[in-house]
Amino acid sequence: MKNILRKRTAGKLAKAFLYSVLSVITLPLSATVFIMFAIITRYRRVIPRSFIEVPEQLKKARGEKSMPEVMKKINGIEPQPGRSRLISTVFRNLADFLPALLETGEQTAGIIYPYPNAFLPIVIQSTDETPICGVLAMQACGEERPGLILAHDFLSSKNSYEIEKIALKAYYEWGFHVFAIDLRCSGDTSRLSGAPSSWGYREAEDILSSAEYLNSVENVGAVGICGIGLGASAAIIAAGKEEAEPLIRGGIVAISPYSDAGRTINYISDPGRGTAGHFFSSLMLNTLIKIKTMVNGPYKINNLKSYTKEISSQYYELGEDSLYEKASPVRFIGRLRNPCLVIHSGNDSVVPVGEVEELLFSARKNPMVDSVMLPRGGHGKYSAVYPESFNETIRTFLVYWTGFDPEPETWVIGANHGDLPDNKGN
Repeated sequence: MKNILRKRTAGKLAKAFLYSVLSVITLPLSATVFIMFAIITRYRRVIPRSFIEVPEQLKKARGEKSMPEVMKKINGIEPQPGRSRLISTVFRNLADFLPALLETGEQTAGIIYPYPNAFLPIVIQSTDETPICGVLAMQACGEERPGLILAHDFLSSKNSYEIEKIALKAYYEWGFHVFAIDLRCSGDTSRLSGAPSSWGYREAEDILSSAEYLNSVENVGAVGICGIGLGASAAIIAAGKEEAEPLIRGGIVAISPYSDAGRTINYISDPGRGTAGHFFSSLMLNTLIKIKTMVNGPYKINNLKSYTKEISSQYYELGEDSLYEKASPVRFIGRLRNPCLVIHSGNDSVVPVGEVEELLFSARKNPMVDSVMLPRGGHGKYSAVYPESFNETIRTFLVYWTGFDPEPETWVIGANHGDLPDNKGN
């Protein structure tokens, strides 16, 4: 028995030593590369075009809308990779690592990849009165335009490379009003509230409150949601609630969502359960949660599973199983009454493809849910591998369901917020 215990202890020590060596070797080099990249991109700005022509084929379809009709358009988009999968994915992970590292501290969150001046800071209240921060950019044409809410992934924020890229395209190229938010425990929101992550349970309420607010703003038409990972899963949960139907008429684009929150958190918490890609993704996320809890208190947490047990469950006064159940999109996707497009890849190292297969199986009788399954793209990195077709897919779906049919001669881009109402519509 003693020999067995010694072997197990030795194995754990060896594993811990390997993780420590890998961290010591990779983190300083990565940090240097990220800082250089951040310096180059820190003050980038997008110059808007005064008038934007919209391709005829992307103008809204007339008459009755249906998922088969829009999926026919989407399936006609050729997913031709524009770059090497390995190089582009590595580059994009590097681009997002430094912002994610800085997100662990309340004072350093959001200082990388700032938004252009057209995006003004907004603070609203979620259902449980948690303050939710975001940036809102309104088209200056003075006419009704659709709105788009953007929700980020685990241990990320609205300032992540992927979220901001979609936000800028939606505002400057697609003509949408854009509201990019920091979910609880993230970005600017973490400065105003100590509410921890609930893996989608309370984040769904953050999204619904954001949708309610955006619907109350003058000149905002149908509102859609685009989320990645955690944000995608929370968006599905939000859309499954009764009050969601009139608030999310523009549809949901769910990029790399999971099905079962508990299974996903357990999978991420154990680096040894998957591929090499999973090992490094898990190591990165668990390292970030350690730094976040060590910097902000009350004590260092080793992984996301421990975070749920020791912080989230205690804060929300729910058992772990109950919290995971409320945070699992598989329980909600079958009852969606708003259109939902799920985008996932076969080589996702954070959310295995089996998760989305289970999610879609639960929605098999729901005509408002469909999917695009890509052979590669990692976890939400599709714009790196499919730079044109990915954005075209999102735009086609949103343009169709928001009924956006702009007149190019009146489509003038710029910020003209005027007096915005608060999140209660006042």
